[in-house]
Amino acid sequence: MSDIPFIHLFSTDTNKYVYDVNSNDIIKVDDIAYDYFHLLLSGFEPDECKYLLTNEYDSSAITKSIAFIQEIEKAELYFSKTRPQEIALFCCENSMKYTYSNYINQLTLEVTQRCNLNCRYCIFSGIYEQSRPHTKKDMTWKIAKSGLDFMFQYGGRDPNDSILLRDRFKPKEKSDFTIGFYGGEPLLNFELIQKCITYCRQNAPTDKKVGFVITTNGTLLSDDIIEYFIANNVAITISFDGPQNIHDKFRIHANGKGTHQEALNAIKRINYVARKMNLPETLYCLINCLVLGGFHFRELFDYFVSLENLLDNEYVHFDLVINTLTGGLKKWNDCYPEEQLEKPAGYEELLEEYKSACLAGKYKNDNNHTFYFDILNIFAYNNLYFDLHARTRHQFSDENEILETSHPGCICKLGSRRPFLTVDGRILPCERVFSENPSFYVGRIDTGLDLNKIKSMLDDFTNSTIEECRDCWCYRICDVGCINDNYEEGVFDARKKMDKCRQVRARRHSELVGMMKLLEQDPTVLDHYNEVAVS
Repeated sequence: MSDIPFIHLFSTDTNKYVYDVNSNDIIKVDDIAYDYFHLLLSGFEPDECKYLLTNEYDSSAITKSIAFIQEIEKAELYFSKTRPQEIALFCCENSMKYTYSNYINQLTLEVTQRCNLNCRYCIFSGIYEQSRPHTKKDMTWKIAKSGLDFMFQYGGRDPNDSILLRDRFKPKEKSDFTIGFYGGEPLLNFELIQKCITYCRQNAPTDKKVGFVITTNGTLLSDDIIEYFIANNVAITISFDGPQNIHDKFRIHANGKGTHQEALNAIKRINYVARKMNLPETLYCLINCLVLGGFHFRELFDYFVSLENLLDNEYVHFDLVINTLTGGLKKWNDCYPEEQLEKPAGYEELLEEYKSACLAGKYKNDNNHTFYFDILNIFAYNNLYFDLHARTRHQFSDENEILETSHPGCICKLGSRRPFLTVDGRILPCERVFSENPSFYVGRIDTGLDLNKIKSMLDDFTNSTIEECRDCWCYRICDVGCINDNYEEGVFDARKKMDKCRQVRARRHSELVGMMKLLEQDPTVLDHYNEVAVS
């Protein structure tokens, strides 16, 4: 279909639109143009299309509409026929080597495989075949130091990558690269964390600013540790799943006791220490909320709204990330048939409330909305148009046509964005992949990243659908997802990727329709997304 415009058609109740892949823009068209494009996409030649249109439209109107289309195409504004010639994440071998020699964004250290909890849905809980169970292994200083030295040499942020900044309190001063501390429960090896931070302060290149992040269940956070993290600019993420009946079903001690109160106390303790230190700027922290099923989203939403005084005050601001573990729900129900969980209910209700709030202008002025609407925005954020709006406004704003060598926007640069260093020195693409699957090993810290292995993984992902991708209208706005989701028993499975492709196209079409329905009512209704950029 390379001889016809690279487009996708969709319509609302009142208007018809063309999503133009090359310009990554959305154009409202009249009925004649829409039907003309529809006939082209159906395989008819241009002259055949004109003839068939005479059954419904006046000849002069057809001529005028098609002339307008051709004029726009000739001006190289829209409706280009260009398709990618080569599907590749890197244009050449040198480009790949340069990226992996200069732009490793974050190295996450598995400082320990020990954990003081026994969370029932955890990837390390023993129910996932290709992931390790909890062990008593700690990372040695030798491996940690090698990881830090690796980042001193290769750490950096690609200036061509955009970042996601949705929160007004999120620090605007970026580090050049980041060291993350992960587990298990990383605070069980706090001494190593301190040693790493001290080493970075004393030995990092003077032209590189190092950032630090830690993900913790919060149960071991003391006032002294919090004060240490604040003094050393360590961004704290607390794992906290909301109300007690949700949190305590999954996040438990080995004896079955829930940890809700301990996690909530950690949030209160952070507030206390921040107030005591009288910080000159608001302290930014993060809550990572993982949910499976068997609950109502309204209950979860109302609970976080009720924590306003803890989550948003002059001393501390907690951003919130909601992750619904759909794959984990299936695994749970397979492993625990006596405790079957239904999919979470009530999400559509919150989305409709969010749309109404947008149309009511609740987000047009940053100072015009309350904490309630901030939380509502967060709940809708990952699932309603923000990604699509950002991608069709920002991501390819400097390109009128797809580059000859390019890649759909659906796969990360494996081992570049957030490589994960295990306690025994193996490097994985990130902390989310199955750690016991050799297919995901992309290097060792003593020998470095294996670029041949990374290229092979990228090629498997790309080549499995290369012909389909070349002509897919979702090329620019694809989010087929993590490469981890496309492996079956350690082997890349092209069928799983194709299934996801079909799902993504259906969802993106629906999102385009829904987004334009909102914009038809008020063209500025989503302007609060304009500062969002997606990487």
